[in-house]
Amino acid sequence: APARTNELAVDENVNEGNNKKVIVNKEDRISDGFISEYEYVRVLSVRSKQIMLGGKIMLNNGEELRKKLTPREIAEMEIKRKCCPLIIVREMCNGSVERWSVNELEVLY
Repeated sequence: APARTNELAVDENVNEGNNKKVIVNKEDRISDGFISEYEYVRVLSVRSKQIMLGGKIMLNNGEELRKKLTPREIAEMEIKRKCCPLIIVREMCNGSVERWSVNELEVLY
């Protein structure tokens, strides 16, 4: 099994041994461009954990923010300011897989 450094990581060999099609082009995607409540919570928890364990903060003055804010607050800021480094993988009913950067998705929360 591949090493899992990030719970939302994509297995690059997704096409080996199965008939899944990876959709990368934005115009070919069939799902909408909104992050679901469940995806938001998952991204928030994974990113908070990364920050808590010393991961690089993608905002300006990251180390100053680390002293003032909780990891969750920093993760929320990254998501809202569209600088979160995570990718969401959506498996569609037709067997295809869509990869969305968190920064591409609209956040309604």
